[in-house]
Amino acid sequence: MIQQLSFRAAARLCVLLAAPVAPVAMALPALGQSFGNPDVVKVDVLPGWREADGTHYAGVRIQLAPGWKTYWRTPGDGGIPPQFDLTGSGNLVGFAPHMPRPTVFDEDGLRSVGYKTEVVFPLRLSAETADAPIALNGSLFIGVCEEICMPAEVQLDAVLTAPGQSSALIAAALEAEPTRLNTPMTCAFEPTEEGLRVRAVVDAPQQNGEVAVLELPDPMLWVSHATTAREGGKVVAEAEIRSGHDGPIQIAREDLRLTLISAGAAYDVQGCRS
Repeated sequence: MIQQLSFRAAARLCVLLAAPVAPVAMALPALGQSFGNPDVVKVDVLPGWREADGTHYAGVRIQLAPGWKTYWRTPGDGGIPPQFDLTGSGNLVGFAPHMPRPTVFDEDGLRSVGYKTEVVFPLRLSAETADAPIALNGSLFIGVCEEICMPAEVQLDAVLTAPGQSSALIAAALEAEPTRLNTPMTCAFEPTEEGLRVRAVVDAPQQNGEVAVLELPDPMLWVSHATTAREGGKVVAEAEIRSGHDGPIQIAREDLRLTLISAGAAYDVQGCRS
C-alpha cells in the first residue's frame, strides 16, 4: 500500500517583482504562523536573461529555515513534487522547469529526495515575441517538511524583460542538473502479485554513496524505492511498480527513467533500449 503523510491547511504567498532586474524575497507568513516561526521559507523570482531566439532563462529561488526541506520531482515517502502552472502568463508559448541535483534523505525508515537550505529552480521560457517582456503569472505548488509537513502554493507574478542580465545562481543551478547519459539501459519486467518488478541495468560512472531512483511519468503508477547495486561495473536498480488504475499495468519502455544520485554528481538515463 502506498503510504502518505498527512498535511495541514495550504498556505499562499504572493511573490511580486517590482523591478525586473532586482529579485524581491518575501517570507511566507502563513507557514511561519502555523509553526511559530516567521522565517520557515522565503521565495524570490530571479529575472534572468533573454536569448536571441526568444528563450528566456529565469529562476525561482526557495530558501528554507534550518531543518526544513522541500522536494525534487520524485519526492519519495510522503513528499510533494514541485508543480508549476504558468497558464495565466502573457507573451509565453511554453516553459520547462529544470531541477538541480537533489539530496537523498533517509530518516526514521523513510526516504525522501529533495533540498535543504536553498534551491533554485531554473525556468526555460519561450517568448512568443522575442524582444517583448514576458508577464509571468502563475503558481508553484511545493511541500515543505520538518517534523510535520505542509503544502504551500506560491503565486508567481513578475515582468521579465529582454535582454535581462546574467545570473550566477541560475547558471549554477543549470550546471548542477543531472548529466544525461546516452549509454543503453536494459530493462527486465516480471509480474508480481501486486504489479510488476523492474530490473534496470546501465553503465554509469561510479560514485560513493550512490542511490538510484526509478520513475515513470504516469502519476497513477507508483514506483518503490530502488535497490542499488553494482555488477561488473554497471548499476543494477530494482523496484516494484504498482498501479492506481484498474486492469493490467501498461508501460512504454521508453518512459522509464533512472537517475543515479550521489553527494558529488548525478547521472540520468531515459528509456529502456532492450
